[in-house]
Amino acid sequence: MARESKKTRDEKRFGKPERFVDLLADRRIGEEDRPGGDREDIRDAVARSMKVDVQNVSSYAASLKPKSFEPEDFPCCVPPGDPTFMEYKSPLDPRHRIGCLLGGRYFGAPNEMEFVGFLLLEIKGYQCVSMPLGFTWAIDGQGNTSGFALQDSRNAKAMFRYAVPFLLAMSLANCKNTTIEPHEPDPKLNRDRVRHGLRPFVRYHTINIEPMRKVLKTEGGVEANGLKKALHICRGHFARYSEEKPLFGHTSGLVWRPAHTRGAVSQGVVVSDYKVDAPKSAV
Repeated sequence: MARESKKTRDEKRFGKPERFVDLLADRRIGEEDRPGGDREDIRDAVARSMKVDVQNVSSYAASLKPKSFEPEDFPCCVPPGDPTFMEYKSPLDPRHRIGCLLGGRYFGAPNEMEFVGFLLLEIKGYQCVSMPLGFTWAIDGQGNTSGFALQDSRNAKAMFRYAVPFLLAMSLANCKNTTIEPHEPDPKLNRDRVRHGLRPFVRYHTINIEPMRKVLKTEGGVEANGLKKALHICRGHFARYSEEKPLFGHTSGLVWRPAHTRGAVSQGVVVSDYKVDAPKSAV
């Protein structure tokens, strides 16, 4: 009988990494294993990002008809953290993982903000992650998405399909009756992993989209009208508050006001506003 490898023994004792973000630290980015500014910056940004598993959003997107989407179909595409790392497994082959690093880049026109994302693909059987594919988009004061552009236009349709769950996740995350729930790793298991020279598993979040799915179905008529029309009920907007007239008496600057959805009050939703500051540097 063949002897088990140390990796297999460690996985049995200390758990097997299941999420892309846990695997990314031990994977090369790109075909060449050499220092590179962009790759090192992305790895560092992922390490300090808000980490969100959007597998449920990916499954929901795959269930919708028609399956052809445009960037403008998704309003309110503001990442919940700056930066944010989202991930899901391919619905066609769960052995393949798709991740995306998302963050604010700079302010454009008044009441407009631009964002940047980097797609990362892990194909089963390869010991490296694809070179990051960058894309940008903008959100105006009413939550409309515009200016979506891929860094490399080759295979643009396929790459955009990979991005759809991330765009939908941001749209849904900015609805007031959607919650983002944290999941903490087992502290004892992490202590054992660190003691034996293994990386600890990271804290991650999931988006509870079930209340929003019901709203899209009953009030948005998503099955009859399609996702684009149904998501019109999800629009949020930017508002600028001066120091003389701050929001709630203390918040000034550009503030993102999440979308209002009918029925939210009856479900006991806490109404929140989020201050959006220009990042000090690009992700």
